[in-house]
Amino acid sequence: MAEESRHFETLAAELIQGLETDLSKKEFYTALLSARDPMSKQGYSKSDIRKELKSLTRSGGDTMSVTIASTLHWLSIDREWQDSVAQEVRDNFSAYEDIVPGEKLDNCTRLFQVINESLRLDSPILGCPWRLLTEDVIIDGHLVPRGYEVGVCHYAMHRSAKHFDQPSRFDPRRFPDTRGLQPPQGPGGFYPFSLGRRACPAKELVERALTVCLARTIWLAKVRLALVNEPSPLASNGEEHDGTSYELRDCFTAEKFGPVLEFQRRESTRLPWE
Repeated sequence: MAEESRHFETLAAELIQGLETDLSKKEFYTALLSARDPMSKQGYSKSDIRKELKSLTRSGGDTMSVTIASTLHWLSIDREWQDSVAQEVRDNFSAYEDIVPGEKLDNCTRLFQVINESLRLDSPILGCPWRLLTEDVIIDGHLVPRGYEVGVCHYAMHRSAKHFDQPSRFDPRRFPDTRGLQPPQGPGGFYPFSLGRRACPAKELVERALTVCLARTIWLAKVRLALVNEPSPLASNGEEHDGTSYELRDCFTAEKFGPVLEFQRRESTRLPWE
């Protein structure tokens, strides 16, 4: 873990150094380097930006990877939804390189439904977000004294029958057919990016990255479960696993163990470098 931390520290420092040589580039981090507080007129220190870079690169990479893999896994199982999303993407884009954030990608509402449902079923944040109580509170009829830590696991909440009918079933229709990553229709219980002051600051960035990556993948290829898959290493708990389930292990974010997928390129597709 210490070696990994040093790696991201070095990566962040090199990125900042590179950006300082050309501030004309319209990069996200260039904006941070150039930003000034309207009251104090002070900018972010290199130390502040380095910490943010390290956090976004490390945490964002894990959560993005889990969600992309989860979405492709569920689409490989539900061919009807895969074909529907693929048709939607291909109706909006005629070329791979045209798939970028904007009006056309926002119109791919079925893609948003599928991503939302994948986020619900396979929460990329498995760790319980504990909060220290500053006063006595009543929770579900029980007194919890000040000084105790309380929390709700995203995975448990997203798969609760109190909030979702048939909670373990993949059904993107439970989410509205609208733009963006939205809460489901009906009662709450869906908070993949958390809430309040602790909400993910990069939600909009994540949404854009997820939709572009998945739209390009689905535009380019069909996906299915590989013909041969080995049982998950999580099978040590005594449960039977046929090698086709997508499983997660808590490491605050999530460590994934899923089946191998196969991709078959669609006919008449072309990549920019070909």
